[in-house]
Amino acid sequence: MKLSRGIVCAVFVCCLMFVSVAGAAEFKDPIGTLLPQSKFYQDFFPQPLLMDSITPDDQVAGNIFYGGGSDWQTEVSAEIAWSYHLLTLDAVVPYKHVSVHDDSADGFGPISLSARHPVYQHISDSGLLDYTVGARAEFGVGTDTELAKDNEFVIGAYQALAIGERFSIQFLTQYSFLVGADHGGATNFEYDLVFGYELHTPFWRLEKIVPMIEIDAATGVGGEGQGPATWIGVLGADFRFNRKSFGQPVLGLGFVYPLNDNAEHEFDWGVTTRFILQF
Repeated sequence: MKLSRGIVCAVFVCCLMFVSVAGAAEFKDPIGTLLPQSKFYQDFFPQPLLMDSITPDDQVAGNIFYGGGSDWQTEVSAEIAWSYHLLTLDAVVPYKHVSVHDDSADGFGPISLSARHPVYQHISDSGLLDYTVGARAEFGVGTDTELAKDNEFVIGAYQALAIGERFSIQFLTQYSFLVGADHGGATNFEYDLVFGYELHTPFWRLEKIVPMIEIDAATGVGGEGQGPATWIGVLGADFRFNRKSFGQPVLGLGFVYPLNDNAEHEFDWGVTTRFILQF
């Protein structure tokens, strides 16, 4: 029952995104603190590989993660994002497989429905620094599988800083809590950081490459999840191809590695890919 409700919710949001396409690209600042000339709206920031995206996007994406070692896991997800003015709505449907000590489980993870919006922007007089602050909220619909029996609520804030014409920093902090009969009451504090450096390329059909370093961490602060932090690092790149009539293809590739003992309990090493088509 939870699975069917989750799928219905995801389909409803996707339909809502595409039915209301008119006006999606129009800049509207409801609070008077945003700047249309900001690099935040110019595809300057790379797409994170594990962190939730924070930029205004109109896109569909497929994500694949594999974590190897004595204990291993895989996750495949489909994502759709749509922006109305500066509000971006996002839906993600993940499928996971986890194997730990010869015991395994698989099934749909929580179906994620989220919204984000920039709140404040500042550009220095010289144009060197371009800073954005925004807010994000997410609801994860439990699918009644072994891996996702509970619902999840997430609230967070993000920051994006462009330095000059090439260097970028993205920072996301979030607080999540589970509601349900399985692990209800578990709460986590999550924090993610992405550094990018843009390289223009002379290669045919490849517009630019953005090498990235990403750090993702989570600390259990309440309930069953309470415990030490898990730190994960990603070394990868964002490959942005020339825009075509059907959209702009973007490919993300990254090598994932645990940064502390707690992360090594989940996997020894990993790889992640993102296939994105932006409109």
